[in-house]
Amino acid sequence: MFQSVHLLLIDGQQQMSNLTEERQKILSYLGESCRQYYLIN
Repeated sequence: MFQSVHLLLIDGQQQMSNLTEERQKILSYLGESCRQYYLIN
């Protein structure tokens, strides 16, 4: 489900690509450490 999510470094800032609303909703159920991994506070 998360194979197409990538970490990008743009102008010195980390960003996630392809992190859809659906994937973010799934991450909300997986716990704080998973959200931090995908740069979601």
